[in-house]
Amino acid sequence: MIPRNITRANILKALKELDRGVIPKIRISKKFLLVYKNKQYPPKYVISLSNRYANGKELDCSLFNGGDETNSYLEAKGFKVISVQASNIFPGVCDAPRNTKAQKRHSERCCDCKKVIIEMLRKIYGEVEINPKINISAKAEDYKSRNKDIFSIYNALKAYRGSANFDRRKTLPRCDILVKNGNFLVELDESQHFTKLREITLSKYPKTLRISYDFEKWKQLCEEIKAKDSDPCDRDEARAWYDVLRDFLSVIDPSFGPTIRIYLGSTKWCDLDPNNQDDIDCFKKLVKKKHNNEYSCTKIKNGDDPKLARIILKGPWKGDRELAKNVLESVAGAFSKKECVDFLITCGAFLTFDLPEGLIGSKDINIFIKAAEKECKQLLSKKLRDKLSKFVKYITIGVDYRSINGLQSLYCEMVAIVELKTNKYYWTGKSYPTTTQETTLIRFQDLKSHFISTSEGKVMVLGCHDLNIFSKRGKSVTQKEWKKKIRKDFYKIAKKMEPEIVLHHPHTTDYKATWTSSWKEIVRTIPTVKKYVGAGLYYNPKPNEEVTSTLEDVLDGNRRGSTLDFVFDSG
Repeated sequence: MIPRNITRANILKALKELDRGVIPKIRISKKFLLVYKNKQYPPKYVISLSNRYANGKELDCSLFNGGDETNSYLEAKGFKVISVQASNIFPGVCDAPRNTKAQKRHSERCCDCKKVIIEMLRKIYGEVEINPKINISAKAEDYKSRNKDIFSIYNALKAYRGSANFDRRKTLPRCDILVKNGNFLVELDESQHFTKLREITLSKYPKTLRISYDFEKWKQLCEEIKAKDSDPCDRDEARAWYDVLRDFLSVIDPSFGPTIRIYLGSTKWCDLDPNNQDDIDCFKKLVKKKHNNEYSCTKIKNGDDPKLARIILKGPWKGDRELAKNVLESVAGAFSKKECVDFLITCGAFLTFDLPEGLIGSKDINIFIKAAEKECKQLLSKKLRDKLSKFVKYITIGVDYRSINGLQSLYCEMVAIVELKTNKYYWTGKSYPTTTQETTLIRFQDLKSHFISTSEGKVMVLGCHDLNIFSKRGKSVTQKEWKKKIRKDFYKIAKKMEPEIVLHHPHTTDYKATWTSSWKEIVRTIPTVKKYVGAGLYYNPKPNEEVTSTLEDVLDGNRRGSTLDFVFDSG
């Protein structure tokens, strides 16, 4: 165990001593490096020397562990520790002379391979961060109630050889590469990752987990390579556990996309040229970013014979048309032959669009409708409509426009209701702005646009904040007369139109009670309403904050009647 009285000042003195002397060959680190002022030091030896300044003698290396114990202690004192692998892909960091003979024998530890992979990622995705620190818990107990799948995998690792302390780090060790545009990890796996313990974890993964590597191939490699690392004795458990957390990162923190894994021994990566388009295309095929165009869809049936369906996206969503098309394709493929619903709804901003340059600054609602309908028709091609119309009569698409003009944002938030067989469009949009949108929202001032008569009954269609028209608390704090008038007029029209179904399109909903009082008020004041449903991103957009209710509670809190729910990780 490392003495707790070793201070940062003691460690700095040890580093100065190492600068003046020579590191004994037996104390050279093979796995980790402490990096300070562009110089590298063996972490465990640094601790041993630091003890001399704290306690009068060099600390016997057998009295404490390298790896997690040493690295965590140094990081807690403000020092940076990286893997030897990472040092090889930092230009200019590793100045040690290379063994030219070893270089001739190509291996998975080839520095040039790693540099080529990083450069390829930059060419394709833009900015990347090497050796990023991802601040999620590495303690198994923190997942006991939060994620049963992760905790079950931990128990399987624990049971295999009786190891019980391999999750001793407080947070996840540094990762390999973070791609900023898309916010996803790329892990470079060498042979030591393919162990029996790793095979055990992979066999416990839920089928709904989205991963961006060849899952079956990774299991096969575990069986073939059967790597072992017994220094310390639970190294394989710890390595497998941290790989699990990286694979589940998009579940633990939905702001991340699924993790990509590259097996460094699968090909000679350094033969590829990042400046050659053919080689870039080859790299794309070798490293397929599945979460861009493939989704695992979880279908949840709530109640008997549902006629209302909704798409729930877990995580952030940018409103990209191609991604939206892939989601709808997945939904069409997820219906069973006997299932048929009247309405399938999406979230607010399921699609986003830009106006042609000459129309930017316009406040004519008809211009926005025309542009949004063009975007929707490109999404809902005849082929896709034909697929969906076998199971769905009407689909609603949330479509948003946002323009930055100086320091001010101009908003228009719309909802298209599309009869799939006839390709007939009905349009409405947000009429009741949030406080921050009162001067910037291009409102749908025709409140009757929220009510349509369909072959399946009379329907009230609401944009995101429109449901707050029915909030008692909102009514009590509303000061502006024009907003009071919207409330009064909307109540009057709603009672006259006598809708039977209400479809709500929030942007995000992560708390089960966000809309509860408004739903109750609708049912109380408009007795004709028999069914309602709301869809939205299951996601907390506030930085570093987690969702506050379970997905199941959110789904149950925003429906009346049976529903068919299609849940996606949006990536």
